[in-house]
Amino acid sequence: MIEGKEADGVKYKDYFEFNEELTSIPSHRVLAILRAEAEGILFGNIAPDEEEAKGIVHKQFVTGNGPASQQVAKAADDAYKRLLRPSLENESRSVAKEKADTEAIEVFAENLRQLLLAAPLGPKAVIAVDPGYRTGCKTVALDNQGNLLDNDVMYPWKRITKQTPPNSC
Repeated sequence: MIEGKEADGVKYKDYFEFNEELTSIPSHRVLAILRAEAEGILFGNIAPDEEEAKGIVHKQFVTGNGPASQQVAKAADDAYKRLLRPSLENESRSVAKEKADTEAIEVFAENLRQLLLAAPLGPKAVIAVDPGYRTGCKTVALDNQGNLLDNDVMYPWKRITKQTPPNSC
């Protein structure tokens, strides 16, 4: 948390003392933390356990116990601190944001799909006409649950040319 921003960031108070594995944070929480960072309310830190990470780097590059190995260990620690850790943090942040954005879009799309599939006028029977000159006017009747009752195509502009015979008595 950034000092002096407590009043502005009341909606982010759950994240003031937040600590969780990046792989287990739900996408909505990642996006909330990134929003709080963008608003200047929080400062997030994504980093592995420092000693464990340095141990992995040492295992890779330091081979021995002599003065040269100690110098390589110091260089490895410095490289981790100045170069590797910030790079890992930026990449992890980028991957987490991309994953969270993708999940948020999927949730939004499903919610929108459900809204668009809902009956537009609520539970009411509907008769609809889709006008069309070349292919005719399509008509449909739906019950109050949105189930199809009947459909047809009308051609209201066509003249009836067939003559009906007069009634003979």
